[in-house]
Amino acid sequence: MLHSCAILRCLLLAFIFGGLSGCSTEREQGVGIASLSPAITETLLALDLADAMVARSDYDHAPAVAHLPTVGTALSPNFEGLARIAPEVIVTDSSGGYEDELTPLAPVLSLN
Repeated sequence: MLHSCAILRCLLLAFIFGGLSGCSTEREQGVGIASLSPAITETLLALDLADAMVARSDYDHAPAVAHLPTVGTALSPNFEGLARIAPEVIVTDSSGGYEDELTPLAPVLSLN
């Protein structure tokens, strides 16, 4: 499990810090990760990436992210909320199948 967490952290950091063309690495509110799943949020928190998050799923209640705005879930993303926040990366799972629709808002990292 630790190995997969290290891989996820590397992937996220690659997305966030210039792995994609057009991404800015400077943000007033943090790095810019929006999570659409409580399991993903818990993983981000375990990887000590809470400060990089700018939005959480509707069902995230961890104290470390309780102050962040909610942006729906993998099954029902809040497109307007995501557009308003403009995250640098949206991390979701493939259960909702909205990766193509989310891509115009920000690069999508879909985990299975």
